[in-house]
Formats: sequence, C-alpha cells, structure tokens
Amino acid sequence: MFYDHWKDPVLKGCIEDLIALRRRVGVESNAAVYIVRATEGCYAAHVGSPKDMQEVGSSSDIDLNKPSLCMKIGPDDWSPNKTKVGDAEWKCKASGDGWAVWENAKFMEPEDGAAAAS
Repeated sequence: MFYDHWKDPVLKGCIEDLIALRRRVGVESNAAVYIVRATEGCYAAHVGSPKDMQEVGSSSDIDLNKPSLCMKIGPDDWSPNKTKVGDAEWKCKASGDGWAVWENAKFMEPEDGAAAAS
C-alpha cells in the first residue's frame, strides 16, 4: 500500500476493511500462503496461520483449525467455494474491480440479526 492509496477517498474505505479483516483473522507477517491459481488472468491464494512455525523461509501448509482468508486478483472468475479450498464454506467480505477477499465462514461471528433469528 502506498500513502497515495490511503489518502484516496475511493480506496481508503476498502483498505480499512481489508486491514480490519486481516486483524480479525489474525493474518500476520509469518502467514502461510498456498497459491491456488496463478494464471495471466487470476492470482488466487489461501492465507492463514502456518501449521508449523518456521524460523526461516515460508510455509504453504495452512492450519485449517484456525481462521483464514482466500483472495484473488485479476479479471478472471474464481471462487474458493467453487474450487472447495480447504473443504470449507467461504463468505466474500470485500471486493472491487478485479479483486475479492473471502473469510472462512466456520470462524465468523454471527452477523447482526442472525443470532436473534436462531
């Protein structure tokens, strides 16, 4: 992210939503990243807590017992629900022109009104 993006009123709200989502899920600098798709029209990845902490290098083994995110950038159609990432159900939490971020529904808090209805 660049300072100009943060100051852009069109982008600032999306950036704040993404920061809040990342904090809520617990994605940190040592996150595990599993690249699901990497083509000219789509980069998609599953991002979450690593299964095993590593002192050096990176991990693609994501702990499915903890919250995680899926993200995609690019114009091609892609969804973690269609590709069954982590055998989980995913809810789109933020999106824009050519990008989207999903949260693993298993770990989400009930949305307003959902708790009252159940």
